[in-house]
Amino acid sequence: MGEGFIAGGAGWANYAELLGDSNFWRAVSNTGIFAGITLVVACVLGIPLAWLAERTDLPGRSLLWTAMLASLVLPGFLSGMGWLFLAHPRIGLINVVLMNAFHLSSAPFPVNNIFGMGIIQGIVLTSLTFVLVAPSLRTMDPSLEEAAAMSGAPMHSILRDVTLPLLLPALTAAAIYVAIVAVGTFDIPAVIGFSNRVYTFSTYMFTKAYPTGGFPDYTTVAAGGGILIVLALFLSAAYTSVLARARRYQVVTGKAYRPRRVGLSRWKIPALLFVAAYVLVALILPFLITFVNALMPYARPLTPDTIQTLSLDNFKRVPWDMFLNGALRTLEIVLVVPIAVVVSSIAFSWVVLRTKIRGRFLLDAIAFLPHAVPGILFGIGASLTALFVLQKAIPVYGTVYLLMCVYCIAWLSFGTRMINSSLIQIHSELVEAGQVSGAGFIEVIKEIIVPLLRPAIFGLWIFVALLATRELTLAAFVTTPSNQTLPMVAWALWSNGSLTQAAAVAVIIVAALVPLLALYFALGRRMESMFQ
Repeated sequence: MGEGFIAGGAGWANYAELLGDSNFWRAVSNTGIFAGITLVVACVLGIPLAWLAERTDLPGRSLLWTAMLASLVLPGFLSGMGWLFLAHPRIGLINVVLMNAFHLSSAPFPVNNIFGMGIIQGIVLTSLTFVLVAPSLRTMDPSLEEAAAMSGAPMHSILRDVTLPLLLPALTAAAIYVAIVAVGTFDIPAVIGFSNRVYTFSTYMFTKAYPTGGFPDYTTVAAGGGILIVLALFLSAAYTSVLARARRYQVVTGKAYRPRRVGLSRWKIPALLFVAAYVLVALILPFLITFVNALMPYARPLTPDTIQTLSLDNFKRVPWDMFLNGALRTLEIVLVVPIAVVVSSIAFSWVVLRTKIRGRFLLDAIAFLPHAVPGILFGIGASLTALFVLQKAIPVYGTVYLLMCVYCIAWLSFGTRMINSSLIQIHSELVEAGQVSGAGFIEVIKEIIVPLLRPAIFGLWIFVALLATRELTLAAFVTTPSNQTLPMVAWALWSNGSLTQAAAVAVIIVAALVPLLALYFALGRRMESMFQ
């Protein structure tokens, strides 16, 4: 380990030390495999689900949206815990049942490896892919698809040759965002990988920042962040090359724009089974096994004998003072951060896509940069900056304001990706028509742009609001006992070994958020009907 930040280590030697560490290269290899599997699973599941929800006559589409948003409520580390209890090679319910039923000597579906972690992370990020792609599918003018259908093209050819090319900006944004999130994610690799010593880039950096012995090696962590910044700059450059050709994807015009839905006919039953299978593996199974563990005195295999020990004792032993304090901090964040992210994202996207300001695409790249920094590094950097640089001038360390600033900056890149993908498809002739009619800039934004961006705006707001209730990685390095959030309450219990109490807290959080999620969804549908 290097001399570290405290000892004043600096220079290229930090990169040399990092690149000379065999454990680093093993973590990089694991991260590449993990991110690749995550991206494939998230896209294979998320894009078809978004198409079914927005462009077909699938029954219960509103329930699908509710399920996708509900999957955002379930904390990532809780999904990891749930699948660890379901598919652990020794105590996992699925493996125990199959091993006993077929007299197997080893677990058929072990999850505590890089492939299992990638599949689970991909299932978790499917909802993210859905949220990124669905608004563009909803606002796409179907006239080109209808023209292809009238020419006799089959459905699969229309999807391949018309729909997917028109969705290129949204698909590119989704792929880049999911890849960066997978590289920097911490929850599932930590919950599943730590116990089996399977490290990804983020968990390797965490061991450097918080070693079991010695001083934190923050300079090595910073060097790792520098490598991620280079990667993010490359991905951002690829994305901005798509934005530079944005006019090729402007298909929403003022001429009889009205989206129509594709009839599934004989494919309706398979589509419903596909949706039901996703809901089962992404929501129902992980939450049920977590709920069962919340009723156990301690974590162990689920058997007929253990069922007799189930009780509500863990809910009674929850530290309610800490829980209520965390609930208040979380509510303050939810009231401020989503609005700030929406407004900032629209402003950034408008400057990049609708102005001719010199260097505007550099501004978009800057907005993307927070995802070049893994959550652990970003959290540590923000905490050290607030404590050692800003403490005298702006004493925000240990306050909820620091959390708000960190969350807004970290999620701005997601907001701009989501707004960009929908703003690209709004033709400039609509703005020109409004200006010719005498409308000012504010009126054009209010009466034309915002209504057409409504799906993206609402999707962004609800996503950030839900994300604020489940964020753990950033909060873990920025919070103190005075500004602790609800996820940190559950994390503190879990990291101290009180796994079943942590499960109880998570169940309470989800139970409290489900009615709010239903209210948000109903409000969104009501707003949609008002503008149709």
